[in-house]
Amino acid sequence: MKHLKLALFSFIALFVSACILVSCSNDSDTTNSETSGKNVETFLKSFYKQNSELGNPKEIKSRNETNTLNRTVEMQSYLITEVFVGDDTRARGYIITEKSSNDFVFFLDVNRLSYKLTAVKIETNETKHFNEINELEKYLSTDEFDFIKVIEDPEFEDPVVTDPEPVALRIRYSYGSCVNGVRGVYQASYFLGIRLSKVTATMETNENGNYVHATVGCNEEYNPN
Repeated sequence: MKHLKLALFSFIALFVSACILVSCSNDSDTTNSETSGKNVETFLKSFYKQNSELGNPKEIKSRNETNTLNRTVEMQSYLITEVFVGDDTRARGYIITEKSSNDFVFFLDVNRLSYKLTAVKIETNETKHFNEINELEKYLSTDEFDFIKVIEDPEFEDPVVTDPEPVALRIRYSYGSCVNGVRGVYQASYFLGIRLSKVTATMETNENGNYVHATVGCNEEYNPN
């Protein structure tokens, strides 16, 4: 009887502990979700200085090709959500969250009156501004940078992530003609495969401390690091 009571007590203790762990886990998930929601709300109030509403989120899956030899591919999902400002009937902002963690990682604002796009990396508060976006190649064909329509397009390809930037916002490099064994390096910023800036010469500091146009060998790729 003594052993039976001891076994019964142990079972009850184990059951209670399990319930506590599940409860804590659920509370933690709820807290993370609420925190992310508050972060978005606080950010939008600060950025727009007026009321805003969120639309329905759409999923983006970015492919991380870790090894092209064995073709290992990892998927990371993000959600992109429209932001409607004031009485606007068309979305102006775009919130990007990491799906599994619900972390608010990135924000885009498309001002179609001043033709200015603002991108903010939330973790570091790094902000980039792109002007005269109406002059860019895909501005009109993407319905003035409507990023929801971009990812809903049947021809849209999930972005390949080769660096830590969320959803493949990055600088891409291009090259001029090969002259005397070298070629000039040029760059532009891209998001979801769409060029957000004009192509400009890539500048760097040489060994003499002078600011010069970067060059590489005719068969070399530019590495800013």
